[in-house]
Amino acid sequence: VNTFEKIELPLQSLIFSFRELIAWYGMAVAGQHLGMYLAWLVMVCYLSGRSHQTHLWYLKKIENFPK
Repeated sequence: VNTFEKIELPLQSLIFSFRELIAWYGMAVAGQHLGMYLAWLVMVCYLSGRSHQTHLWYLKKIENFPK
């Protein structure tokens, strides 16, 4: 049984974004370099903004979408 069939698309997006942030953080910890931590921070900002814009798009395009 594919569990992703039962999860709404926004929740899937959140799970994938969280996994990506964990991966970037792991690389930063492994590299122990300020540049890697800054790259992680950039990814946090980028993915947060992208998720917010996607949520706004869902609210605009999908009728009865939960707020």
